[in-house]
Amino acid sequence: MVYQVLVKNLFNDMFAFFNGRQAMDLKTLAEAYPDESLLLAFISGLDQALSVPYNDVMKQCYAFYKKYNGRELSEEEWRDIVDGVQIYNQKWQNTWCRGLILALLSILEKEDKDRRGETSDEKQPEEGETEESGTKDSGTKDSGTKDSETEEGQQEMDTAA
Repeated sequence: MVYQVLVKNLFNDMFAFFNGRQAMDLKTLAEAYPDESLLLAFISGLDQALSVPYNDVMKQCYAFYKKYNGRELSEEEWRDIVDGVQIYNQKWQNTWCRGLILALLSILEKEDKDRRGETSDEKQPEEGETEESGTKDSGTKDSGTKDSETEEGQQEMDTAA
């Protein structure tokens, strides 16, 4: 569940960032998501992001992640994931797009390792501890729920699937 909230909040924040829906700078994002590889994928190669319809790319990536996250995956589903990543990369042929989908693939792999009880390289919150996710300006709270003042358009990442 920790990864689901992280991904949802980060996609919502990046949607707001890319579309200028609210004033947000990179420093605020970096403080909200320290050492997060998905954030690095979002902000690496921004010139490449401008050469594609980035909203469509983000929606497609988020829908891909939501399709497989939060549950045990069969070997066949893992093959589907790999095939899906390859199809996605052939469609976009863009380093920024590739970085996003590979960061999400990495998160799916971390979820799987955590579910199987294998240790992860990253510290996970202890039981009873919460993980702070999202920016205060993003319209999402730490629990992943929306404030009543969420700007129109931000909910697109929640519903893209």
